[in-house]
Amino acid sequence: MNFNLKAFATLALSAGMLFTSCSDDDNGVGDPNNGGDNGGGSAETTTPYIAVVAYAPPSGYDYTYITMQAESFSDNSAILNAKEKGDVTQVGYYEYSQIDKTIYSTGGLDYSDVSAIARSSDGSLNDIDFGINFTESISEMVPADDGNLVGIEMSRQSDQIVLHLINPTTYTLEKSDTTSSYDISENVYQGKDSEGNDFNYLAQFTGLAQSGNYIYVSFYVVGPSSTTPYTDAAEVAVFSYPELSYVKTITDPRTGPIGGWATNSGLFNDENGNVYCVSHTNPANGYSQSNEKAGILRINKNAAEFDQSYFFDLTSTGDGYTTANVLYMSNGKGFAEMNIAKREVQSRWSDAPLKSAVLDLEAETVTYFEDCPEHAGPGRDIESTALYHGGVIYNPITESNGDIYIYEMNPSDMSIKKGAKVEASFVAGLFYIQVD
Repeated sequence: MNFNLKAFATLALSAGMLFTSCSDDDNGVGDPNNGGDNGGGSAETTTPYIAVVAYAPPSGYDYTYITMQAESFSDNSAILNAKEKGDVTQVGYYEYSQIDKTIYSTGGLDYSDVSAIARSSDGSLNDIDFGINFTESISEMVPADDGNLVGIEMSRQSDQIVLHLINPTTYTLEKSDTTSSYDISENVYQGKDSEGNDFNYLAQFTGLAQSGNYIYVSFYVVGPSSTTPYTDAAEVAVFSYPELSYVKTITDPRTGPIGGWATNSGLFNDENGNVYCVSHTNPANGYSQSNEKAGILRINKNAAEFDQSYFFDLTSTGDGYTTANVLYMSNGKGFAEMNIAKREVQSRWSDAPLKSAVLDLEAETVTYFEDCPEHAGPGRDIESTALYHGGVIYNPITESNGDIYIYEMNPSDMSIKKGAKVEASFVAGLFYIQVD
């Protein structure tokens, strides 16, 4: 979560958001008399759609996250209510992501625990603590080609980057390796100001991907007062796989740093193992200054260099708007939230104003969902908050009156329809796990 999400969640709560119970006409979430999931569903009532919805506390950041099963995200009469009891309840500060048939929750702030949320034999969802003592929070966890998981500890408050190889069956560490963040870029360093005070320029994590013999980590450099003094090139640190050892950092001056504050969408893989790198330098996503060019670079599978023949120049495409969030769908297409304000007028940390679109990574085009209302982003990894399944995208949008709905967006004809209502501060994740 990032700063604007905290602000949004607090504002949403203070605005007097009402939490109401689902009626018998709704999707049954939390109603044991209507076949809903009430902390231990049966195989007969199990559904493949899963939502993690959250509400904010009166103060602080110990949010309450409810993981619940839903019959449909498309039904406009359905209500997902954060005050209803779901299969799993977690209190703290968490991010959620799905890998295969498991949803992983990773902590932030003072939480460094990791849980795996999976189906039990009776069809209910249960969380399993990894039992691994991580020093820092896991910034992101992604699947590796060989079926293992790769996790990374990369806090801006630390000068250490720790990569972990995790067994997804036993939830045990196979291997870990530590690299100093001062080794990955000459822009990461310690110094003293004119008055002799110590200061740090540290690496901020923005994305993780594994493909072939390498792991890729994107970042940007943050200085005092959250300034971003270095925006003249993209930088991606390359590590060996499965050794987890630092190899080198590749740079590209065609655009600026990859990714942005807490969106974790700086890097994503396609089905061929190519890694795409999203650069925007949006003030709305934490940058204090912007690079002239925004766009998408590519690292071909098993390569340790940027592909110099590829550059999706967003500055000259799609009305010149930029994106901090891309969810890869298939066949060279990505779902994106485009920031439709020029960077010189964006409000810092706002993650707004956004409009949903489809990116064609090969044709290098941007096509907008014209009927999509302008909205602010959730301040999270779009691969968690938006779901692509069955040829459509399910995307939670907060409307101008504060109501949250899950919109069904069809990239085949660029149509949208309003689906289930969410009565919560925000949506932490939408997922689909096929019922066996």
